Amino acid sequence: MLQAPLVVTVVVAHDPGEWFDECLVSLAHSNYPNLEFIVVDNASTHPLNERVESYLPAAKLVRIEKDEGFAKACNFAVREVTGATHLVFCHDDIALAPDAVTEMMEVAYAENAGIVTPKIVVWDSPRQILQLGLDLDKTGAVAARVDVGDLDQAQYDQVEEVFVAPGGCFLIRQDLFEAMEGFDEKIRIFYEDVDLSWRAHLLGARVVTAPSAKVRHLLVASHTPHLPRRRRSGRFSSGRSGMVHSQRVYYARKNQLRVLLKDANPKQRKGLLFRFLILSLVEATFFLLTGRPKLAASVIAAITWNFRLRSDIKTRRRELVSKSISSDLYQVNFISGSARLAAYFTSRRAIKRLEKSLHSKSLPETKMETPHKPDLVQQESHRLYNRALSRVASAFVWVVAIAFLIGTRSLLFGHIPLLGSMAPIPSPGYLFSHYFSSSYPTVLFGHQPAPTSWLLLGVLDLLVLGDGTLGLHLIIFLSPWVGALGIYKFVAIRRGRDSAKIAAGIFLALPLFHQALLNSSLTTVEALAITPWVYFMLVRARSTMTNSRRQMRRAHLAAGLILAIAGAISPSLWIVIVLSVLFLSLPFLISKGQSYLFGTLRTMGIVALVSFILNIPWSVGLLLPGHPAASIFGDLPPADIGIVHILSFGNVGSNGSFLVSVLFLFGVLTPFIAKGRRATEASVILMELCLVLLFGLLSSMGILGVTPISLSLIEVVAGVILLDLVAIGIQATILDLKAYSLGLRQPLTAALILSILAGVVFVAPGIFSGTMGLAPRGYATSVSFLPQLSTNTNVLWLGSPTNLPVGSFRLATGLALNVLPSAGIDQTSEVVPPRVEGLLTIERAVESAISGYEVKLGSILASNGVGYVVIPQGIGRGQYFLGSDLDLVLERQLDLKQLLVDPALVAFQVVPPVKQTTGIVGGSPFLALIDFFGIIGQLVALGLVLLALLRKRSFLLDANGEAMVKNILRHFGFNRPTLGVTGASSKASPEDSVATEDTSVGPEQAHHLADHKGHNETGDGLSELSSSTGDGDA
Repeated sequence: MLQAPLVVTVVVAHDPGEWFDECLVSLAHSNYPNLEFIVVDNASTHPLNERVESYLPAAKLVRIEKDEGFAKACNFAVREVTGATHLVFCHDDIALAPDAVTEMMEVAYAENAGIVTPKIVVWDSPRQILQLGLDLDKTGAVAARVDVGDLDQAQYDQVEEVFVAPGGCFLIRQDLFEAMEGFDEKIRIFYEDVDLSWRAHLLGARVVTAPSAKVRHLLVASHTPHLPRRRRSGRFSSGRSGMVHSQRVYYARKNQLRVLLKDANPKQRKGLLFRFLILSLVEATFFLLTGRPKLAASVIAAITWNFRLRSDIKTRRRELVSKSISSDLYQVNFISGSARLAAYFTSRRAIKRLEKSLHSKSLPETKMETPHKPDLVQQESHRLYNRALSRVASAFVWVVAIAFLIGTRSLLFGHIPLLGSMAPIPSPGYLFSHYFSSSYPTVLFGHQPAPTSWLLLGVLDLLVLGDGTLGLHLIIFLSPWVGALGIYKFVAIRRGRDSAKIAAGIFLALPLFHQALLNSSLTTVEALAITPWVYFMLVRARSTMTNSRRQMRRAHLAAGLILAIAGAISPSLWIVIVLSVLFLSLPFLISKGQSYLFGTLRTMGIVALVSFILNIPWSVGLLLPGHPAASIFGDLPPADIGIVHILSFGNVGSNGSFLVSVLFLFGVLTPFIAKGRRATEASVILMELCLVLLFGLLSSMGILGVTPISLSLIEVVAGVILLDLVAIGIQATILDLKAYSLGLRQPLTAALILSILAGVVFVAPGIFSGTMGLAPRGYATSVSFLPQLSTNTNVLWLGSPTNLPVGSFRLATGLALNVLPSAGIDQTSEVVPPRVEGLLTIERAVESAISGYEVKLGSILASNGVGYVVIPQGIGRGQYFLGSDLDLVLERQLDLKQLLVDPALVAFQVVPPVKQTTGIVGGSPFLALIDFFGIIGQLVALGLVLLALLRKRSFLLDANGEAMVKNILRHFGFNRPTLGVTGASSKASPEDSVATEDTSVGPEQAHHLADHKGHNETGDGLSELSSSTGDGDA
């Protein structure tokens, strides 16, 4: 009687769990008549002798003292094999069906296959399929051939040829394995099966499936370093721990690239490598932007690892070519698309479905007196209604986004005119040198704190490789999109995703961005991007007041960082945002109570303090006396505006004003449309909106000061609050309106919604120019003569604040000035320093010349280092001071000579020789120390905040202030008991005993006690401003 071919099963085990016993039992119950076993103990902490002898006594046990991966362990075991025709390689977390080896052997001989892969099913649910062979995409990533988790209904029972046999369990011919010299031992984990299968194809072997052979797989991470796992209770548990995400990414990417470099056909290799590198760059950038630098570093490290081993890869490639079936290597039929991107989006959809199911399960169950059957028809109608609503919201935001993209197409690569604050960005070295040296381009200003915005612009300039023009284009083009995403996040966290999509679309349709470009205000453009994110982070920080300490601190630090960026963009924007939250005090006190109000104020106080610290020394410099109001509020004078102007966001009579008016009307009616909690919340936000608008109206009219806060910034904040209010109205329309009986509310709401859509449509004709109102020309050509002047000469800029392309401070109504170097205009020219004592002489001289008391202005200017005077002639929308009278004032000066340079400018040259200036004389050493230590403190604070946001554990997240203070007091002896002069009793009272015991608590115990105390005392319940908690670590 013929004997069946000998098959040797190799099982590699490393610190296996209880599943290993079931694996051994399944091997012992195999019905294949001629089967031998080799179990490789791959450096397990506890030897496997007893377990193997108990369940599989016929197996040969081989122990390796050092874990060097699955591939090397398999090669080591095969050296012990003699006389076998086939090998079966297995992980220690699989369980074979009794006939699995028999079925694979039958397929191997019937199909003349070199490698046979079984049907891999779920460990606890064998009817669900995990794998049946694998494919590759055009980046070398593996892709499943079956829908993972599908029920096995014989739909995949045909024997087919595949490209990859998954490494959990497969059968291979012994002679083929020896011809390929086994596994590549450089591949420690992941992609060893892809490499083996690819090389088998190159040698002419076939890789086929055996659907009748079933193997259960637990999918436990294999061959990872043995690390003790710490549970929440503090205990440690033994056993193999899974890989962290960064390790999985590193091993997968480096081995994927190694396989492509070593096995790919030369005709396909370049395209594969190009796609792999592009996708890896996108992946690393995505990880960086989402706050996961370790994962980004893993992707880069995987590429550099292969670069270091390039000589080894070349050697193996030459050996493989010599063994191939022909000089032309096997060409792979890759699948289309990207398996990694498809897997990412599939997982995101699965997570959303899981979150939705968990949310539905967490809803409180209503107690019913009698059980009732669910109304399936009503449930189906609700489901269809919600799906239709989601599609309408998605269609709305997509249509608006496409139209907006068309309208802003020229902002990405088109010409940006030199108007307002649209000045180019200088080089990173120039920005960093002035920032860290606390110096301004003009020598007259001396050394004083530089704005944090220069540091941010320098970092942006580094990211665009020093191309300041590209950086300016990116800021202008991306700001509305970043703001729309912030609006979506801000609204979705409380109002739902459908309302958030509609609010994001309306944000793009609002005339705020158009008005900012019309006024050439880069500050307003940046405010559009950052303001929605500030409110989103504030809401999230308030909602984590009852969460764990790390969650709460991480949310507050993130909100402080975003608010710090807003303060760096414009100090007045910081003031408006903080005031808008403080305006909620009275409504919260009435509707929520005192405790809720204190929780909100505490959040705002912590966030404001963090943002202030992150802007040191600039923020400290603005608090010191003597600075001009323009350094905080800007240089625009008060304006006589009406309520119609502010309610239309400055677009009186334009198409955009109709949309804003309808939105305001819809917001006013929202408290009457909504019910219950939504009606109360709408009333609170409506009151906040009214207070912000009233503040803007009073400030712009000059009632609160001669230098008001820029109205455009107040309109941005009001627009964000208005969209939040409109989102409540949309949510109320969907959920609450159907609960009312038919009446006036329904047709009124329908009319308002149609009016909003009409307002969005009315805005469309104005966007197809592609410039969104940006002026066609600026002062770039007009001031081109300035860099040709002496580098030691300054230029006095005079004129209306709306016309000056530089930052300035107010001299008179409609007249502002500034002194800048002749090297040119850039973003450093847009900032007014905190102290301008060096310009007092020039300021008084200009006032005297305008009054007619001075006819030798040039001599005074020359003594202060000013060699030229420039007056812009109104390309912008503003009116300049006295029209041509200012030109006449300078023409009367005996020591000024007019220059013919450009019709857009009136320029004068100072006739007397210009003297060199040294800036502010006798600068305070105290201010110099503030600048020096302020920059150091800012960098340290910024580093600590970033570490807290990017790492699970950091000083700011784990520090216990109460315990630290107690330790300091104990160290210096301040809490030691002392006796009174008249003699104190040696017996302590019970209260003293408790206090003494508390101070003797060690640092670690005090940390846990304070943490427990924080859980009991922080917050007053979840904020109604948010229905979800933060995403920090528990």
